[in-house]
Amino acid sequence: MNEKQNRRSDAARGAVRGTSLSAAKRQYQRKRRQNRFFAVCAVLIFLAIAVWAVFDKLFVIEKFSVRSSQREYTEQEAKAMAKAVGLETGMHVFGFDRKQTAQNARYALSEFDEVKINYDLPNGIVFDVTEATPAMYYVSDSGNTFILSEGLRVLSMTSDTSTAEMLALKRVYIGGVTECIAGNFLGTDSGSDEILKQLYAVLKEEMVLGETGEINVTNKFSLSFLYKQRFTVLLGDADNLSVKVRFMKSIADERAETDSGIIDVSDEDNREGVFKYY
Repeated sequence: MNEKQNRRSDAARGAVRGTSLSAAKRQYQRKRRQNRFFAVCAVLIFLAIAVWAVFDKLFVIEKFSVRSSQREYTEQEAKAMAKAVGLETGMHVFGFDRKQTAQNARYALSEFDEVKINYDLPNGIVFDVTEATPAMYYVSDSGNTFILSEGLRVLSMTSDTSTAEMLALKRVYIGGVTECIAGNFLGTDSGSDEILKQLYAVLKEEMVLGETGEINVTNKFSLSFLYKQRFTVLLGDADNLSVKVRFMKSIADERAETDSGIIDVSDEDNREGVFKYY
């Protein structure tokens, strides 16, 4: 009986030692995983700090430049433009709102129709500009003549239309004008300003602008312009302007040089268009 008890006791002690060894092994493995986790975290933190330090020090504005298809700008002019819109050297390249800065440029840089702000990494900012040059003129109800750029920037005001006529600018008729102040963009409450810019761009793209006379967008559903001083072109609304202008041109090209009248391309379902003599 004692021998059986001894064997049971030895078995129990062996089981306890096995359990202790298993627990110790699990504890060791758990501690090893924890150490590995902390080591990985430490490396990641170090890398994050290193990346932040490089990002913070490398991408700092040191220079400004201007790109234009019309002229070259000096470094000083570029710096002056930057200052006007709230930028300066030492700022972080990505530390400002490009959209808001471009919006500021619409008011601060009145010599341009458009200013786009782009990165010149790692440490530069580029202003891509479109200069505001005389393109058309608008005569208000009070008789004042406003010289407008292609983007409808109001360049100047005069009481005499002869200057605009001498420059061979396009006379435009616009409805619902709410703002027409020198240095600002012309504004309307009818959307006629955006339609005018769209139509002007189409006439330019279709290479008929040189032979275009007066442009009338007073009624945005009844657009018209004078072509070759012989044709009044009726466009209807602003839908598919490119198609309508090309259609008009094909009709005008088929007419005799002595013909003059109205070309109506307002109805897109009419494949032949409508021509009527004056």
